[in-house]
Amino acid sequence: MTLPRFALTVAVAAILATGGPLRAGCGDRSGASRQKLKISWLVVTDVAPDPATTGAGSRAVEKAEWDRPMMVYIPSDDPNDSITRKLEGVVFTNEKVAIAAKFFETLKISRKCALDDRLLASHADPTPQIVFLERDFTEHTALQKKQISASKLLKAMGSLARAEYVSEFNAMVRAYGKLLDELDRLEGRRAVLAKQRKRLEDQPNPARLRKLEHEEKAHEAAMDAWMEKEEKLLEPRLKGDGKEAGA
Repeated sequence: MTLPRFALTVAVAAILATGGPLRAGCGDRSGASRQKLKISWLVVTDVAPDPATTGAGSRAVEKAEWDRPMMVYIPSDDPNDSITRKLEGVVFTNEKVAIAAKFFETLKISRKCALDDRLLASHADPTPQIVFLERDFTEHTALQKKQISASKLLKAMGSLARAEYVSEFNAMVRAYGKLLDELDRLEGRRAVLAKQRKRLEDQPNPARLRKLEHEEKAHEAAMDAWMEKEEKLLEPRLKGDGKEAGA
C-alpha cells in the first residue's frame, strides 16, 4: 500500500526532528543492552530548592545544583490509567527516548508531593505530566497526558539539551545507540566464548583452552574499553562549566 503524500511528509518530518526513525522497543537487543535502556527514575519527595539558599531543599538526595538538566515525571494516581499504561509501556520503552533520558536527571515524584512543591504544584493536575527543568531549576517546558508521545518527548528533551549542553543532542543519542550496537556484538561474543568453555569442560584440550583463555582476556579488555567509552559519552560538556573551549 502506498502512503499518501501528506503521511510521507509527516513521517519524514518526524525522522528529521528526532535524528532518525523512532525504534519502538529494544526486543532485538541483547540482555545487557536492554538493561541499559531502562530509565532509572530517582524517586524524590520534593524538587524545589530552599528559596533561602542556593542549596537543595529536603529532597531525597541533597545537592546544591543538579549536574544535569532535569526530567521530572509526575505519574497518575491510577497506575492502570490508559495514558499511564501507554506512557510507561510504550513511550518510556522507545529506544531513542530511553537513550535520550540518560542525559537528564530522571526524577519521579508523586502527585501528592508535587502539590506541596513550589516548582511543581501547578503541574500536579492533570497527571501524568513531565516537567523539564534547567540545572538552576528554571522551568523549561512541560508536557501533560496525551501530549506525551515519543516524538514530542524527544523534541522537548532536545530543546532543553540544546540550552544546557555544548555537544549536539541528536549526535549524542546516535553515538550511544552505536555504543549499544557494539555492546550487542560483545555480548554475542561472550555467549560464543561461554559455549566454547563448556565444550572444553566436557572434552578437555589444553591447546584450545590456552587459546580460549587468551580470547577471554581480550574480550574482558574490550568490555573495559566499552565501559570507558560509555562513561565518557555520558559526561558531555555543559554550557557555562568553563570547558566549552575546543568543543
